[in-house]
Amino acid sequence: MWATNNIEAGWQYGERRDGVRKIHPCLIQFERLPPAEKRYDSQLAVQTLKTVMALGYYLTMDKPPSRIKSVRLPNEPFLQSNGYKPAPLDLSAIALTPKMEELVDQLAENTRNLWAKERILQGWTYGLNEDSDMKRSPHLVPYSKVDDAIKKANRDTASETVRTLLAYGYNLDPPTGEQLEALLAEAAKSKHMAFRTYRVQKNYAVSTGKWYFEFEIMTAGPMRVGWAHADCSPGCQLGSDEYTWAFDGYNAIKIHFGASDPFGRQYQVGDVVGCFLDLFDRTISK
Repeated sequence: MWATNNIEAGWQYGERRDGVRKIHPCLIQFERLPPAEKRYDSQLAVQTLKTVMALGYYLTMDKPPSRIKSVRLPNEPFLQSNGYKPAPLDLSAIALTPKMEELVDQLAENTRNLWAKERILQGWTYGLNEDSDMKRSPHLVPYSKVDDAIKKANRDTASETVRTLLAYGYNLDPPTGEQLEALLAEAAKSKHMAFRTYRVQKNYAVSTGKWYFEFEIMTAGPMRVGWAHADCSPGCQLGSDEYTWAFDGYNAIKIHFGASDPFGRQYQVGDVVGCFLDLFDRTISK
């Protein structure tokens, strides 16, 4: 399904990825994928099943069908220069209930988060343009900000996953009553605990001089802004160790090495916050 969606979006096979020309080296048979990509696909399948169960769905299995046919796609535009043509399962006869559609939405967002997690573990971080050499991607953003075409691809994949389970004879019974309420409460708690670190388009390892940047508050909620060593991991929360310094304008505190002190005032949507680093005086100002 990933290959089908990408080809429909104008991507073609090529040995080196090029986001501008829409060339991708992974438009090949599954068995020929690089180990990292195979691992991601396998982990995604496992994590999707775990997510279904974590959401409280009860899985049982009826007798599966003897054979599920594949969609016969036309050569144009699906046949690639390397001879590969995707062949997704034909699940057109499988209809989803409104409850199953809700599950698809949840799985689509989780699929995107799993992709982002894998990229971050590989050292990728946010950038205005796709750059495989610098490991920058414009798609490492909250799900609500993700491009509509990518959301559609994630939702198509999630829909195919659910319909594939149904086609293979699985029953997915949703949670009810107290179990559902407990799951919703846990999901809300986890959402508030999550964080992501964003970097500027280009960073500098500085040891002298005076440096300044500013940013505008676009959304409400807890956020930290500050400075870090150049090799700081994208998954590191600013202020959590000795190599990062942060200002949390939501709680009006400054944080370093995990310790916090009252500082500044609470910012509001529309405020512009300036961050100043003076390496002569060895001070940080907000």
